[in-house]
Amino acid sequence: MTKHHRLRKPDLVIVLVWLILATTSVWVVAEDSTQLEAPGPLSSAHADLEDGGCDGCHGPENAVLAENCLVCHDRIADRISASRGVHRDVSADGDDCVMCHVEHGGRDNDIRGFETDDFDHKGETGFSLDDDHTGAAGDCSKCHTTRSFLNLEPDCATCHLQVHAGGFLAGSHASLACQDCHPVAGGDALEPAQLCAGCHEDAHQTTLGTDCAFCHSPVAPFRNASRDFHKETLLPLEGRHLAVPCAECH
Repeated sequence: MTKHHRLRKPDLVIVLVWLILATTSVWVVAEDSTQLEAPGPLSSAHADLEDGGCDGCHGPENAVLAENCLVCHDRIADRISASRGVHRDVSADGDDCVMCHVEHGGRDNDIRGFETDDFDHKGETGFSLDDDHTGAAGDCSKCHTTRSFLNLEPDCATCHLQVHAGGFLAGSHASLACQDCHPVAGGDALEPAQLCAGCHEDAHQTTLGTDCAFCHSPVAPFRNASRDFHKETLLPLEGRHLAVPCAECH
């Protein structure tokens, strides 16, 4: 006759505990596997983060927290703190970033989420896309040649060759902006430079012409005019003539 062995109560408890633990372990493994399987590749801008795991960006319950984003995007963090630019209303403590910047859409996905059609370039940057710059409206890459829009300043010399470097913009003129001499017409287009008399009173009343640089230099005191040009005239200034004021003859 076959004997049926019944489990003792302590043994039954052990088996039940083991079954519970085994079931829980399987669920945890499955849950972790789901979390570790990304819904798609990251964009090219974040591709180097794929090898670092999910925790660099994701917090509890897979939420993408702004505080994690701003660890890398510190320039944006500065603008949020200063309430400047298009991120001025973004909270640095929540999950606002993913409202505009959605990841895991593939390498070619542009996550910047930037709409150019209604962007107020003048209001946001201080530089209007008028006159000669209308061709850049809607095509950011004509001026912004790097991924970040923050690498340009609204200064002419940021894009345009500084033709005065080492010459006119030296000495007392070193701090001048382009618009100080080139009047702005309409938008931000520069007109030809105004004459020196636009800033300096012409003590000669145009009797010596309008080419001030012929005698004056920004790297020397304005009243200490050079007389070297006289060496090429019929009357080189030598000896006592060097002390004669210009107005005595001109």
